[in-house]
Amino acid sequence: MEETFWEAGAAVVADRLGGQRLAVVILGESTLWPVVERGIVAAGGEVVTVLQVAPVWSVSVEDHAQRVYTALTTGKGAEGIEVGRFQGTFDLLVVLLAIEPGEKTYWLGLQRELAKQFKTLNTPVVVASPSGAGSEYREAWGDVPVVFLEGADSLLGQLALVYAVQQREPVSLSLQEAAKVAQKMLADLLAGP
Repeated sequence: MEETFWEAGAAVVADRLGGQRLAVVILGESTLWPVVERGIVAAGGEVVTVLQVAPVWSVSVEDHAQRVYTALTTGKGAEGIEVGRFQGTFDLLVVLLAIEPGEKTYWLGLQRELAKQFKTLNTPVVVASPSGAGSEYREAWGDVPVVFLEGADSLLGQLALVYAVQQREPVSLSLQEAAKVAQKMLADLLAGP
């Protein structure tokens, strides 16, 4: 059943990202990555950099955020930062959040520091979380102009993620708002060129 829904979703997102180069930073043990990558590729995007970030308790979140930034811009990993692939420059940054209740304070602190670091990139940032993320996850990005999407673990959220990446405008989408975006995308597809 999920495969059938995905095939329909792939048709809706086809070629919407037209060769854009994306970097992805995965915070924590996120199950979203394989699904999100599939959506990006179906939409014509190219994932050029992937970082997997784990907590590092031996350094401050400020230092860890600086190390993530360095890995993102140089391809050099560090403790708690695995570089899955690195091909240099990118047009857009996607941050995938994992909601790990036992480490919530750590991840919120790291996100606040990453927001400061990523602001210097002058690159659009899309932050995607699974359903049920509280407003504090959005608030962690402060005044940094990001697209924040809750519900990226649902088909509607995945469609809205592609739309958000395509639009590049700062916005915060709940799952209900993502459903409206998905409806618009489907209507655009059915209307044709």
